[in-house]
Amino acid sequence: MSRFQMLMHRLLKGLGAAALLALAVACSDSPTAPDNGTPGPGPGTGSGSCRTYASSYTLVTTTGTHVTTTKTTTIYNRTTNTATSSSEYSDNFGLTYTLGTVATYPSLAAFIAEVSVVPPLERSTRLVSTFTGMAPNVVTRVNTYDGQNRLQQYVSTSLSPATTVTHVVLSWDASGRPVRVEAAGVVTENSYDDTARTHTARSAGAESSQTYDANGNPVHATFRTAGGQTGDSVYTIHTTEQVCP
Repeated sequence: MSRFQMLMHRLLKGLGAAALLALAVACSDSPTAPDNGTPGPGPGTGSGSCRTYASSYTLVTTTGTHVTTTKTTTIYNRTTNTATSSSEYSDNFGLTYTLGTVATYPSLAAFIAEVSVVPPLERSTRLVSTFTGMAPNVVTRVNTYDGQNRLQQYVSTSLSPATTVTHVVLSWDASGRPVRVEAAGVVTENSYDDTARTHTARSAGAESSQTYDANGNPVHATFRTAGGQTGDSVYTIHTTEQVCP
């Protein structure tokens, strides 16, 4: 498997929409999700609060001798309720590409409500990631929600290679974040530490952990594959933007 295929595999495994936006699906153009921005059964409503997101940052990931650098800018458009990210990726083996990701939200309140608890919730309805450069591709993810505004299912579709992966959420924590998620017979177990602001995912012998700042922006991540390979990612936030109701 090439490095790019490995990246695409991780993307399709759904390493979080927040992660996709921080880096960085088609069953319906209008997935169901309440647009009132309520965060579900957890604490906080997002009502009357603001969100401070990373508008530019650099992500450096080290896996053995492989070092990747991703430079990203993000802007939230209040008129279209979309968060658009542009990323430039390079590594020490000569692979380069650009990535544009557009996340669509039902409302500004929904975008703010994602960080009513940290680690964050999920509130986007659709994400489209377009890769250009050495290996062009388009990856689309569609999220659907239940009556309590909890993420119920997400479907990721890749054009090259042609792949569709459906993730079904089996259980949630008290804040409405997915705990057990099944895809193709494999279950991922998620745990959240609100004090340490960490989200840990375990699946088929692999494990990843992401740490967030107080605003819900990723700042550090580690992972270990089922084969024992480990990696470390550091986010350096350069600028932030604040959006309020």
